[in-house]
Amino acid sequence: YPQPKLSCPISVNVELHPNETETTTVKLRRPETDVSWERDVQVEPYWVKKDSFPLPLGSLNVSYTARHPVSKLHTECNFLINVLPGSPPRVDFCPDTQVYTIEGRHQSVKATWEEPVFSDNVGVVTITKSNSPGTDFGAGSHLITYEAHDDAEWKSKCVFKIVVNVNPDQQQQPTAQSHFQLPILYNRFYF
Repeated sequence: YPQPKLSCPISVNVELHPNETETTTVKLRRPETDVSWERDVQVEPYWVKKDSFPLPLGSLNVSYTARHPVSKLHTECNFLINVLPGSPPRVDFCPDTQVYTIEGRHQSVKATWEEPVFSDNVGVVTITKSNSPGTDFGAGSHLITYEAHDDAEWKSKCVFKIVVNVNPDQQQQPTAQSHFQLPILYNRFYF
């Protein structure tokens, strides 16, 4: 009979949620094994075998032992669960306001930018954004918002502006034969 297989995480970092001050609920994924989790895997401390459990700030050493039911060969692994104070993701880079000018008879300009960079003590899990680089913008001032969330629901934002001007030398002047057209600046309304 072979040695049982068991794979543990190297370490697990969790942090207090925004409304927690002393403890947080930890949810661990079961380690991969080829023996029965309920019957053949021992966990120390035993209560970590539950699907979720509360932990205070600090570190906890966890040991898993998988024992083959026939050969009694066993495999062990250890890892740390670190409960960290909560903190929002850090904004490592956020673009400055960018100014573009609409040229010729165009109604918009394609704006591009380097996307913001976020980091976090337990890892950024999602980043939402109001617009993507390469979006067409009409004349006016446009707020671009990126928001990063970590696994403990902490969040932070990067907000910058895309300002689109109309080249005054390129605006078409109405003549007696043409119909009156408002400047591009007034062709869009935002509510």
